[in-house]
Amino acid sequence: MSDLSNVTVVDISGWAPTADTTTVLANDWKGLATIALMNGFQIACNNASLTVMELSMNQVIRASIPVLVSVLAVSAAVAKLLFGAIAERTGERGAFLLSLGLQMIGLVGIVQLSDHYTLLLTMTSIFGLGMGGALPIMNALLARLFGQASFGPAMGLCAPIMTVTQAIGAPLLGYIYDVRGD
Repeated sequence: MSDLSNVTVVDISGWAPTADTTTVLANDWKGLATIALMNGFQIACNNASLTVMELSMNQVIRASIPVLVSVLAVSAAVAKLLFGAIAERTGERGAFLLSLGLQMIGLVGIVQLSDHYTLLLTMTSIFGLGMGGALPIMNALLARLFGQASFGPAMGLCAPIMTVTQAIGAPLLGYIYDVRGD
């Protein structure tokens, strides 16, 4: 039997102590709120896109929703790989804004072009690219803005804000659809 008493699995000697939540909140609440709201908006758009697909399509296209969701997932997976390189060239802020812009273009396209299947696939792909890049970029932004020591508390403080915006997104879209009828 081998002796494993001298083996180091993880060296934690250089790690900085974690900042407490109140310090992070007191010092950086504006940046934290901005990032959380932007990411909550991104996820609300994601939820809304699935609702819009169902509400605005004719029966033939509605039957192909599993294909559209698959295209969305594949595009999001590709974006996770691409947005690292994009963030290196434009910075995290530029990459995050590009991600949100792609989502907005895709969402508007899904709403406006829902009767044209090929265009709908294209807009779903564009939306998926934006959606897939947003979460990794948000984490990179938090790490850059708050540092390693404060990342955990910062992420924990973002969660309630993101949850509220995500929860409002789909019901708000349903209300608008009920009021406007389109």
